[in-house]
Amino acid sequence: MSYSLDFRHDIHNLRAIAVSSVFLYHLHTELQFSQFFKVGFLGVDIFFVISGYLISKILVEQVEQNGKINFSEFYKRRVKRIIPATLFLLILVNITTAFFGTKTYAENIYENTISAILFIPNLQFMISTIPYGGEDSFTPLLNLWSLGVEEQFYLVFPFFIFLVFKKKLNIYKTTCFVIALSFSSFFLTSFLMPSVAFYFSPLRAWEILFGTLAYLTRKRLGKISLYRLDIFCIPALIFIMAFGNGSAVGSVILNLIVVFLTFILLTYNDVGLKLPKTKRNKKGAFLKSVQYIASISFSLYLFHYPIIQFVKINFFGYSTLFLSAISLILSIF
Repeated sequence: MSYSLDFRHDIHNLRAIAVSSVFLYHLHTELQFSQFFKVGFLGVDIFFVISGYLISKILVEQVEQNGKINFSEFYKRRVKRIIPATLFLLILVNITTAFFGTKTYAENIYENTISAILFIPNLQFMISTIPYGGEDSFTPLLNLWSLGVEEQFYLVFPFFIFLVFKKKLNIYKTTCFVIALSFSSFFLTSFLMPSVAFYFSPLRAWEILFGTLAYLTRKRLGKISLYRLDIFCIPALIFIMAFGNGSAVGSVILNLIVVFLTFILLTYNDVGLKLPKTKRNKKGAFLKSVQYIASISFSLYLFHYPIIQFVKINFFGYSTLFLSAISLILSIF
C-alpha cells in the first residue's frame, strides 16, 4: 500500500485559522473577552473540509492503486491519531473535576466521558439539547462533539468510496448528489431543530464531502494553481469569523461561505505562507507562530475548551483579560 500526502503550507495555515477562531469564540462565549468572533465556531467547519480532503486522497489512491481499501489499516490509523490524546484529555478532566468540581459537575463529566469513549458525544449533546457555546453550562467536553461527527462519518465513508468504485459509479456526480442531499437536510433542520442540525453527523456530512469534492476536482483538473488565492480567501475567512452575525439565518449562510472558501483554497491554491529562509524578522516571527499553532492544532482544539471552563469556575470574579490570558497560556503550553 502506498499513497502520498504531500505537505501543503496552505492547509497548515487553514488549521491555524480554524483553531484560533474556535479558541477566540470560546473566549467570547465563556469569558466575554470581546464582542468579536461570534461565529468563530465555524472554524470547525474548516477542519471538516480539510479532513475530508486528506482522507479522500488516501482512500481514492488506495482503490486506484490496489483495487481495494485496507480497512483495518485505515481504522488503525484513525485510532492512533485520535485515541491517545483524547484518552489523556478524558483522564485529566475527570481528575480535575474530582478535585475542583462539585458532585453535579462530576456526574455530568461521567456521562460525557462515557459518550466520548463510545464516539457519540455529539448525539448525547443533541439529545440533551445542550447549546453549543452556552456560557452558563459546565460542559468541558462539549468540544468533543466534532470528533463524534468525524468518527461516525468515517465509520461508513471507506465503504462508500469502495462501493462507488466497485459499482463503477461516477464518484464526482455521486459525491455531489450526497452533498446536495445532506446540505438541503441541514438547511431545513437548522430552522426547525437547530440542535439536530448542529450535532447530527449525517447533516454535517456535506462539509466533509466538500473536502472530497475538492480532492476530486483538483485530481480531475490537474495541479492548477490560481496565483495567490490565499491573498483573498484567507482575509475573507478571518473577516467572517471575526465580524460574522450569529443569527440562525446568518450562521447558515456564513457556514456555506466558509466551506466554499475552504473548498476553493484546497482545490486551486497550494502556495500558502512559508517561513522565510532568510534572517529573522517580524514577518518570519509571525509566520513561525502561525506554523506553531497549526502544528499543535489538534491538541489545542482538544484542551483549550476544558481549560477555559475550569479557569472560569475556579477564578470567578477576576478580570476577563486575566482569565483569558491564563486560558491562552495553559492551552498553548
